[in-house]
Amino acid sequence: MTKLIDLSVDLYEGMTKFTGEYHAKFASEITGTYERNKCLVHRIEMATHTGTHIDAPLHFIRDGNTIDKIPLEVLISTAHVIDLKGKGAGSVITAKDVEHIKSYKNAGALLKTGWYHHWDTGDFYNNAPALAEEAARLLVERGAAFLAVDIPLSGQVHHIVLGAGRILIENLTNLDAITVKQIKLYALPLRIRKADAAPARVVAEIPA
Repeated sequence: MTKLIDLSVDLYEGMTKFTGEYHAKFASEITGTYERNKCLVHRIEMATHTGTHIDAPLHFIRDGNTIDKIPLEVLISTAHVIDLKGKGAGSVITAKDVEHIKSYKNAGALLKTGWYHHWDTGDFYNNAPALAEEAARLLVERGAAFLAVDIPLSGQVHHIVLGAGRILIENLTNLDAITVKQIKLYALPLRIRKADAAPARVVAEIPA
């Protein structure tokens, strides 16, 4: 028996977004109504990095792979959960913090810090735990197919992971519900042709 845990944030107007103005705010409006069209239809506007999303290498690497070309075997695979709940505001996640997993063998790494609790506070991008470049390099060297996180990542870490042809799964939530060291992760982005990233529904499968 297994159970499923939703690790995706809600999408709504006024939600947390990256501070850069080149990242569009989420917006939604009703374009079809029951009275006028006999059905309800919404138009939405958002950035490719809105909410819980997946970065393809193209996001930072000019000739990198696009989101629609990421293999399903990467998007649905095993994730090793690295518990970093002791890492608080302003702390650094070092290579020593992640070195206990010696080989990923096409699985990925999920960093569980608890920082997602700051998502709706307006403080998510301020003073968050930071993943050191050395730690990102170690995860890549040991074969992590992806890096899934509940913290913001620096541009340098993006370059390291995406430059190695791996993917990033960002803005996860509800990680406290994961109490095991290994899960099956379903991380399915919208299949936007030639895109740098896409919003995704991310779900963990764990023993019941």
